[in-house]
Amino acid sequence: MTDDVRFFMNHDEQIAYKYLCRRFEAERVVYEPDGNIPPDFVVLDGPAIEVRRLNLNNFSKPHPKAIEESTIPLTASVDKLLKGFGSSQNELSWFVILDFDFEPNDWHDVRRKHCWQS
Repeated sequence: MTDDVRFFMNHDEQIAYKYLCRRFEAERVVYEPDGNIPPDFVVLDGPAIEVRRLNLNNFSKPHPKAIEESTIPLTASVDKLLKGFGSSQNELSWFVILDFDFEPNDWHDVRRKHCWQS
């Protein structure tokens, strides 16, 4: 397989491809042998492989949502919140620890309860 084909692979398929090339001879690994349908890879004279990602879901709301979908707005909100602190001055520095296991509904409430400046 040429490196040009890797351009069309998603991140998970690239990881699988690297593993398969280490496990088998790279020339035997064929990407999408039947087009954009399963399997993703076939090892000549070997197994066929469909790459799947297992993800966590949040079932606390009426409609399940993938955790990684929640992290996109969460990351953007935290980034905006931290930028609001501004630059450190007079030899002060900011030290931030971020640990969460929830998806806040109201960022104004989070800022009011959990953020302070000294």
